[in-house]
Amino acid sequence: MRQFNILLDDKPGELARVTAALSHTNIRSLSTERGKNSKTLLKLITHDSNSTKSALAKASFEFSEAEILVVGLIDRPGELHKLATRLGNEGINIMDIYLIDKATLALCVDKSQLEHARELLAENLISN
Repeated sequence: MRQFNILLDDKPGELARVTAALSHTNIRSLSTERGKNSKTLLKLITHDSNSTKSALAKASFEFSEAEILVVGLIDRPGELHKLATRLGNEGINIMDIYLIDKATLALCVDKSQLEHARELLAENLISN
């Protein structure tokens, strides 16, 4: 599964431009982050990475992408702490984290740490 990082102008209607381009793709999760120079970074995950990439390119959006890990957790207090501690103790930095549903997270870690994180979380990984 892929995370798309889309750089937008910080003005009304920009999210509508993205959702218009992705109108045939189901968006699983998204967040925004105000950046510098009147820009906003939109981070999103969809059900179909190939069609998302194609649609964003066709609409001339400036974007990058990264592989994410989809992790299932038991829905009880402390489970996210256990996961964060396990990764932190191994020196793995969580760059982005998304709640996909009540007990499913999407994690983005540095590309150089991806395989190690995948091994550590093997019992919690959900197929993409």
